[in-house]
Amino acid sequence: MIITVFNNKGGVGKTTMTINLAAALNQLGKQVLLIDIDAQANLTTGLGIDPLEDIESQGKKDITHLLTEPRTTLEETVVKKQWKNVQLNIVPSHIRLSNMEAELIQIIDSDRLLVKKLKNHNYDFILIDPPPSFGKVNSISLMASSAILIPTQLSSYPVRALEYVIERLNKVAELKEQPLAVLGIAVSMYDKKSSNFNLSMSERLFNILERSGVSNKIELFPESTWIPRLNIVSKCPDKGYPLSEAEFDDNLTYPDKEAAQQAIECYAKLAEHIIEITEKK
Repeated sequence: MIITVFNNKGGVGKTTMTINLAAALNQLGKQVLLIDIDAQANLTTGLGIDPLEDIESQGKKDITHLLTEPRTTLEETVVKKQWKNVQLNIVPSHIRLSNMEAELIQIIDSDRLLVKKLKNHNYDFILIDPPPSFGKVNSISLMASSAILIPTQLSSYPVRALEYVIERLNKVAELKEQPLAVLGIAVSMYDKKSSNFNLSMSERLFNILERSGVSNKIELFPESTWIPRLNIVSKCPDKGYPLSEAEFDDNLTYPDKEAAQQAIECYAKLAEHIIEITEKK
């Protein structure tokens, strides 16, 4: 299953969710590859990889080589990361990707660049992290995907953005030979204390799905999978590891480690839910 974690609204916890969902899937026995196709390389650095020091300076290849060099294979760009109880493979990104829009557009059949490179892969899940925009790399990642996961925050702008996300997905789906499934909408940065506000935002979300004609196709994931708003969730990417490694960090306080465990349990439920959905699909 190749999944693009997609929302054109930034600041909804998309990359953080991608990292920790991948870790949760791996802890459930799944082989996972992460592809960073965002020039900001937040997923890459969030897993402790410096695109300059660890990749460029050592003559290794990244997503830009995978997209523009016909002979560069997926295996040549993969970086393997191992923590105490999580192992993930990553195709890192690089800031040069931000200047490659024109070059990518000129390549024949550019929207299918990644499709070709991901044929015959050996992973249970590939999670692609694109930028929060509607540029060329987004088209490339969506065309390569068999499914979409939409992360959102229960607040006005992210919920409003869902309408444009759905519109974009419908256009891409028309160009694909195989169906583009939407796994559902996953909630991040959830504040349990704001119950009335959360309810109103959920109702607005359902109204958008109804208005877009997809209320019977796209589900809001159950509340048990919603990722809470906790400082430790946003702190771990700065440290270069997934939440699952927080318990081994001697520099974290006990409350931080407890909060991390709370979030990990939610990510585990999110991963289990996604595995159940993908097996059905």
